[in-house]
Order: sequence, then C-alpha cells, then structure tokens
Amino acid sequence: MSADSAGERVAARVSDDDLLDALDDAAEDHGSKSEAIRAALRETYGDRDAVGDDVIDAVLPDDPMVKRGYRILVEEAAPFTSRIDVEAAESRIADRTNLPSNVVRRRVINPLARHRVGGDPIVKPVWGVLVVRPPEDLAEFVPTEDDAPSDSPSDDLEELTAAGEAVAARRGDRDA
Repeated sequence: MSADSAGERVAARVSDDDLLDALDDAAEDHGSKSEAIRAALRETYGDRDAVGDDVIDAVLPDDPMVKRGYRILVEEAAPFTSRIDVEAAESRIADRTNLPSNVVRRRVINPLARHRVGGDPIVKPVWGVLVVRPPEDLAEFVPTEDDAPSDSPSDDLEELTAAGEAVAARRGDRDA
C-alpha cells in the first residue's frame, strides 16, 4: 500500500472471473473500478455507525454522557467477546470524556449496568470485567411505529376490552 494526499492506495488481487465481470459492470455504472469499489465499501460498511447511533438513541437512557460512555465501551471492548477490564474501561472513558476517573463508574458504568433492554443489562460486570452488549444485539428492541400508542383512546379501549374478554374466556374454559 502507498499513501498519497488524497487517501490511501489499496490493491487486491481478484482471480474470480464472476467478481471481475461484476466489477467491470459496476465500473460502467460508477465511471471507474476505483469508484465502484468505493461505492461498494460505503454501501456495505459505511453506515454501520449510523445504525448503531439509531439503536443507541432509541434504547439507552436519555443522558449524553451515558451514551458517549457506551460508544467508548463498544469501541474499546475486545472484538467478538465484547469484554473489557473494569479499570481499563474507567480509564478510557475518563481519558476520552474528561470525566475524573473516580466519577466514571457512578456517572457512566452504573447507569449502563442498571439499564435493562430485553430483560438484560446493557453492561454486565462479571469478575472485574465488563461484558458490553453491542448495538446490533440491541437493534431488535428499538420501538417501531407499530409499537406506538394509537391516537384514538377508543381504539385503545376496544383493544383492552377484547384482551380482557379473551382472558375471561380462557379462565372460564379452565374453571369448567
């Protein structure tokens, strides 16, 4: 690899004829092979952080310092195991947020350990190590529009009445 002022030059050998044909087709669409590869990289990897940010904003406590601390833990935790030593976590959060290290546990780690999503904490302390749930594991708990309350109280009342009748019917079947 060689670096220039506009970025880094990256080279790769491709021996798969199907991939080469696909690259040629993409180059026609994008104007060059380089631009086709950049577009593919952006599409595949470019918005991973945006998805993580959406998840973080939706499921974490509404505290910017807690969210920032969580992002730091996700970045610093070991790949695949999502674990980081508690002291290392405190030090890295303190360094990157300018919080005093003796405040990090109370201000960031404890709120993440108390906050539950899907029944489990966001950060779980285990024998001096923090197990950090990555954003992709939390994505399924992001509320959707279907989860939002309806605008009509009468719709909600009808839904509750129907649910109550269903429970009463099941109890009646069980008592008989």
